Amino acid sequence: MQMPIQPTEMEKKKLNDWMNKLGINHPMKLGYSLSTLFRECRPKNLEEWEDLVRKKTDFQFHANTLAMASGEAYFKCLWYLEDLFINKTFTAFRVEVEVFEFMNNMGRRLRWATPDEELCYAIDIIADEYYGIQVKPESYRVPRIEAHMETKKTNVIKNRRWLGPVFYVYYDNDSVDYSELLKQLDSYELGKPKCDKKTPTSLIDFM
Repeated sequence: MQMPIQPTEMEKKKLNDWMNKLGINHPMKLGYSLSTLFRECRPKNLEEWEDLVRKKTDFQFHANTLAMASGEAYFKCLWYLEDLFINKTFTAFRVEVEVFEFMNNMGRRLRWATPDEELCYAIDIIADEYYGIQVKPESYRVPRIEAHMETKKTNVIKNRRWLGPVFYVYYDNDSVDYSELLKQLDSYELGKPKCDKKTPTSLIDFM
């Protein structure tokens, strides 16, 4: 059986665009929310996480859909989805749990963003029912790849929909930088604001 083939950076951008258009990363398409799966099962290593993702989601099925829509080779689409939904998510979700525990120790009232909140507002954690927190790799801070630049632009638009400020926490491998988050939190008063915005129950609210 042929192995997945790594696409070029240009091809990755194209696949990223088509994945977003097709909504492949939505839990309804995948069959399971990856963030919820990680928090419920707490895999100890990448191998455990890969086994969970392959068993619980339908991402491999969508490689063919992505190939047909984008015109790229199936095995390049398969590589892209495996890297995105297995490798990248494992590191990201592990750091998200660490950030959640760090803020919990600070005495904040926390909850995880729902899958719809994640997609609509580009936030991972909600503090004091007001502050949105997004966890991103250090490369996101000053993106150099066009696909990452487009993602950042999209996230800025989504962040503005949220009822309060959205703060970012950056990580590099296992090192997490909390300095910017703490500085931003210190500059805001605590408390739930008066606001007419409400969290949508579905992405349809924005369509």
